[in-house]
Amino acid sequence: MGLSRKRLLLVKLESAYKTDASPSSGADAILCANLDGFQPMAGETVTRNIVRAYFGNGETYQATTYGTATFTVELAGTSGAPTSTNLPQYDALLKACGFTTAVTSSVWTATPSTPSSNSENNTSVTIAYHQDGLLHKLIGARGTVSFEFTNKQLPVMKFVLTGLLATTPYSEVTMPAPTYTGQKPFIVSTTNTTPFFGWGTQTGFESFTLDVANEIKHRQLVGVEDVVFIDRKPKGTLKVELTDAMTVTYLNAAKANTAGTFTITHGAGAGNVITLKSHSTANTTMDSPKYSSTDGIDMFEANITVTPVSGNDEFTLAIS
Repeated sequence: MGLSRKRLLLVKLESAYKTDASPSSGADAILCANLDGFQPMAGETVTRNIVRAYFGNGETYQATTYGTATFTVELAGTSGAPTSTNLPQYDALLKACGFTTAVTSSVWTATPSTPSSNSENNTSVTIAYHQDGLLHKLIGARGTVSFEFTNKQLPVMKFVLTGLLATTPYSEVTMPAPTYTGQKPFIVSTTNTTPFFGWGTQTGFESFTLDVANEIKHRQLVGVEDVVFIDRKPKGTLKVELTDAMTVTYLNAAKANTAGTFTITHGAGAGNVITLKSHSTANTTMDSPKYSSTDGIDMFEANITVTPVSGNDEFTLAIS
């Protein structure tokens, strides 16, 4: 019998693609939530389409096999100024979602990238998922992520990763004791959060999401198997309190396809300030605006699309 509460996720960056990085419980544990989305075997099946002299199924064969992991990680800092050895726990995860990261002058920054080849090093992770006595292991895992800031909630990142089955994908082991990286999340609130949207003055802020929207493909040919980045098309949503003057400005901007900018600054203290912002050159447009209601108050909602300016520069995520 396995207990659903006894789960552990370990993630480590692969220095060479599809090479087991052997994540450890002492250095690579991920503090996460909503880990129910682990699928130990996915893929395509083929059924024999045969005719017999009697009713019944034709045999089904597993044509491709891979695994997927869906989970949520708090968007928190490093609890102390970032350094080359004091990184956020999700640094490797973002690299597996097509980001490059760097620390300069005590500021950690993640920037979208375009991997130059399917086998490029440091763009994939090994995942070890413990489920109360069962170990599942995926290699060459890559994926996508979305960022969510919602009033009165902790900001989070939602990851969806796809990986290849390791040589020994399933085994019975004793769950190790994890060491989690220190982090300090802050509730999205007036005290902790400063949003800015460059289409005009807004009042109350309720939510903002940014989906990196990587297109990920598990690819299998005879003699070749990998998980590849195909494309990236960032999109999202925003929801703010409706005022007449602001709404007219926002509606006109959406109608005219006028590009703006966005910045979400969140948290307090060294290593705990998160900044998610678009390029300084306006590169974000709104579409499909609509009205809704929260607590009996009218709200303005819209979808957003973020485009590159000169390439791999749609937005950045920073910790300072």
